[in-house]
Amino acid sequence: AVARKKILWTVIFAVTISTVIGIAAIVAYMIESRNTRVDAFINEVVEEVCDRFDQEGYEIQYRSRITDEGTIGHFMPERAICFRELADEEIGNRKKPNTYSAPEATNPGASAAKKKKESNFGTINVMVPEGYKPGQVVNVMTPSGLPIMVAVPSGLEAGESFPVQIPAQMYRPRK
Repeated sequence: AVARKKILWTVIFAVTISTVIGIAAIVAYMIESRNTRVDAFINEVVEEVCDRFDQEGYEIQYRSRITDEGTIGHFMPERAICFRELADEEIGNRKKPNTYSAPEATNPGASAAKKKKESNFGTINVMVPEGYKPGQVVNVMTPSGLPIMVAVPSGLEAGESFPVQIPAQMYRPRK
């Protein structure tokens, strides 16, 4: 009788441990699958905006521990969207005709004081997303990686762009 109880408890223990390991494997698979989809989505978005950043003189790249080190496991994913300012020769090689271009400076005859003040700012073009109307707020990622919120100006429709002046420290990538 004692030997039967011992065997029964050993079997129950083995089944319980096997069940816990099986559930842990299923949860790990679900986490890995979800985070792989998130990585693919972020990468797709970065590829969509890549040409616009090229025109502004920046390279944008999505990086994660998975893409950089080939490490398997998304339990605590490390993700980053990196910006790099392009050298003048790189910009010339990347420009494509009939694509987005940065806004040109206005009022070239401005005074020296005004030019100095303007040098503390950079300008980015923001495209009005589908479904947005004048007055609605759009979240925008600056070249430095800091998010800002801007309102869509009146008279613009989805697909049109407008210039936004931002402080110079938000225009340059963080070092």
